[in-house]
Amino acid sequence: MLLDLESPDTPSSYDADVCIVGAGAAGITLARALIGSGIDVLLLEAGGLTYDEESQKIYDATVDGLRYYPSICRLRYFGGTTNHWEGWCGPMPRQSIGPRPWMPRSGWPLSADELDTYYRLACEVLSLGAYDFLDHQAVLPAEALTPAGAPFFDSFYLKQSQPRRLGEVYRQELVDAPNVRILLHANVLPIQADGRSIRELTVSTFANRTAKVRARVYVIACGALENARLLLASNNLANSSDAVGRYFMDHLFSTVAGAVVPAADYRDPIAFKAKVHPDPVAALRISDQAQRELGLLNCGVWTSPVYVPESLRLPGVRSINEQYPVLVMGEQCALPDSRVTLDPAAVDRFNVPRLKVTWKVDDQAQQTVRRALLSYAGMIARSGVGRVFIEPMKSEIDWPFALVSPCHSSGTTRMSSDPREGVVNGDCRAHDIDNLYIVGSSVFPTIAEVNPTMTIIALALRLADELKSVVRPSGTGG
Repeated sequence: MLLDLESPDTPSSYDADVCIVGAGAAGITLARALIGSGIDVLLLEAGGLTYDEESQKIYDATVDGLRYYPSICRLRYFGGTTNHWEGWCGPMPRQSIGPRPWMPRSGWPLSADELDTYYRLACEVLSLGAYDFLDHQAVLPAEALTPAGAPFFDSFYLKQSQPRRLGEVYRQELVDAPNVRILLHANVLPIQADGRSIRELTVSTFANRTAKVRARVYVIACGALENARLLLASNNLANSSDAVGRYFMDHLFSTVAGAVVPAADYRDPIAFKAKVHPDPVAALRISDQAQRELGLLNCGVWTSPVYVPESLRLPGVRSINEQYPVLVMGEQCALPDSRVTLDPAAVDRFNVPRLKVTWKVDDQAQQTVRRALLSYAGMIARSGVGRVFIEPMKSEIDWPFALVSPCHSSGTTRMSSDPREGVVNGDCRAHDIDNLYIVGSSVFPTIAEVNPTMTIIALALRLADELKSVVRPSGTGG
């Protein structure tokens, strides 16, 4: 059923077994996975079915730290940020799920085997075919080795999802489901908890038409930035650890280098790519052995065989050859001072403080990116297919201002076994509130070098199984 709170005929009171706040990748996946379970689901979407500038302005924020773009990274209507998602998917490397002694605050409170089960199901949701990401290994044109003689790189393989606009693809299925209701233009106001339980939510339209929502279980699935904002604005809900908003992470994406190749190869990008990292391998990543030996983080590096306009080429490239961009996407540590907070000087139309984003990275992240670039450059040179030009001003002196966010916001309500160190447990249930769950990239303790959507989908599917085991269907509906 599809309802719109802006309609005067829509009820002003709702009861459900499970209320999901947010209809993006996580919320839509969770609601779909509960179809046929008998659990009465209410899926709240703050926006409508299409983009609306007034609604989008709720995401306006101030930035204090590295450049970030919180208002354009996200979309505030049904389908969420999948409405401009490019569809790239891959699982977290298995070693990234466990603790890494050289990486502070690493380790997930669940196993790689557990995630594998749901990655396989995520492949079905995203039409990715077989779960065979780990089966592809590149034959490198020239091996790069660590000082101890271990391979510096292994393969980093992605697939592209075909149903990228999940709101469009799965909307009718949700509308037709007998146990699911979608409520549009339902902006959740700050939440009041009664001890360790949430009794009800108040939702409002921009025209101040409000409704009450009562559920046995609440799931916040608004994305890494908005999940934290809602909890902070709700009198620090679920924040006894002081971790809400902290440990904000994104991938370190940069194009501070270019591959200078012979003109003949430049005119044949497919042939060039086959020399560097043959399909279906998307890129190379720092190997597990190299990470342990050198104390590095995850980082992918690849050459993009696309034409680069003269105005965007790196200086110093000789005209006899041509240049492809070399890209890196690296991991960062979870830092307590990299965080999102509320900005009391700026409020939205509901008088809720806007976000203030302070994105920080550390020297370990810089050394990881630098080592990946230098090792890749050496490999390309030894292979004879070209040379990598690294612009020193950007890679050294201006660090980290050469970084560009790929909009993979993560970590603001991290999961942990110890309630003192995170916001949710391994089942995504809040440590402080018994009937509150949080799902999405906000719960990631670490981010590897992989696009987050497939892991978001996997965690939502895992949470669906958890809710089926703990929520006894009431059969009330309506």
